[in-house]
Amino acid sequence: MALDNALKLTVPALWLVFCAYWWIRSRNQKSARVAEPWLTRFLRHWLPLGVAIVLIAGPGDWFGHSLLREQFLPHTTLVYAIGVLVMLAGLILAIWARRTLGRNWSANVQIKQDHELVTDGPYATVRHPIYTALILMFIGNAIVVGDVRAILGVLIVWASFAVKSRREEQFMLSEFGEPYAQYRQRTGGIWPRLFH
Repeated sequence: MALDNALKLTVPALWLVFCAYWWIRSRNQKSARVAEPWLTRFLRHWLPLGVAIVLIAGPGDWFGHSLLREQFLPHTTLVYAIGVLVMLAGLILAIWARRTLGRNWSANVQIKQDHELVTDGPYATVRHPIYTALILMFIGNAIVVGDVRAILGVLIVWASFAVKSRREEQFMLSEFGEPYAQYRQRTGGIWPRLFH
């Protein structure tokens, strides 16, 4: 029981580490040259993420005795441990990808001043490893929650990042042209390509 509680407390701790690292690293970024309009960003990305966070992290009581509250995984120490390990893998990947991207990073779809095409580190296999990492963190969190609502939350996150990554690809293609087209051919989008 004590181990279960410790594992459950690890979940918000991992999110806190993620947020703290992101906040610290978000300073001193390159200025945006081209950016997606704020309303588009809000509707396509931030609103769906907010809904997903409520579904996954909101107290179970909010969902009453609805289908959303039905369990899909047992609440056991092993299940909690697996969820925490998946979250930890996502956090490590997120920090590695964010560090590799450096000053080119942005929370929004945009092209920076003196934007560079980063293709090393985790970007050597996937074009959007931060999205991969965040999806892993949400999956791990959903495993710990174990309710149907968490599955729905993960699906919303996944769809939101799929839409955002397609828009980002359009920006990058217009900025980098053929080098980016070749990079796309040899890498996966959010998940590594198994076959080339």
